Amino acid sequence: MISLNAFIFLLCSDWVERFSGEDVSSKNKKEQQAQFVQHRSLVALTYQTLPVYNSVAFWQCLEQTNMFFEVLVKVFRSCVQRQDAQGSNRVFAVMLQRIKKSCECWAYRQLRRFIARQDELELLVHDLCGDVYEMLYRALIDERRSFWEEHFFYMLSCERNHVLQAFMMREGWRQRKQIQYSRRIPRALVAGYDVLLDIEDESAQRMLVAIEQADILRFVLRLPEPLRHVIVLLFWAEKTQKDVAHILNVSDRTVRNRLREACSRLQVYVEEY
Repeated sequence: MISLNAFIFLLCSDWVERFSGEDVSSKNKKEQQAQFVQHRSLVALTYQTLPVYNSVAFWQCLEQTNMFFEVLVKVFRSCVQRQDAQGSNRVFAVMLQRIKKSCECWAYRQLRRFIARQDELELLVHDLCGDVYEMLYRALIDERRSFWEEHFFYMLSCERNHVLQAFMMREGWRQRKQIQYSRRIPRALVAGYDVLLDIEDESAQRMLVAIEQADILRFVLRLPEPLRHVIVLLFWAEKTQKDVAHILNVSDRTVRNRLREACSRLQVYVEEY
């Protein structure tokens, strides 16, 4: 028997093929269906034969590079059900480590046509990947979205496109008359999952306080525009991070990322001074 999710996937694949004008034979469709069913069976078997939960062998098995992502999704949701925050953190970290490079390459390809300066491109790639990781976490904690347990990469591809559209509208590259912004998950739930979410660079903060304000301003003016706006609003206009996010029409996490990057660059400028 084919599950409803599998049937929907096959319909979607067939729709794409019809839309592109490609004539796919019934034989190829049957092969595709057989491959999908076989994949589901392998995922189910792998999950059922995992070692004892939370044992050394259990984590060694999950951290193998050939482990099915669908199995990782199942384990992540199992950790959430068990209220094992440490376990879910670890599983999510494994997933991020494996998809990070491909996500960065994807984000670079999507954004390089809009941004000429390399430093600004790197910042926006950073932000876009952060949005993708947040989307992924939101999807994983929603057990109603069961298709992630059956075809991870298909769902990741679809959701990345949605994230990209929202990102482009937020940056002003694509406009739509009626935009409904989704609610972001609480920051506490994603803290610790991605090193990009670290908020403060205390050494850089202390160094900024120690030098003259006039020197700071000169250094700040050397920053790329996105970073300069954050620094000026936070330290000169004395706005909160939430206020800065609202003014710049970006997420709280984007403000934190840019603050961290700005402090790192200012620290280099000070050391060179």
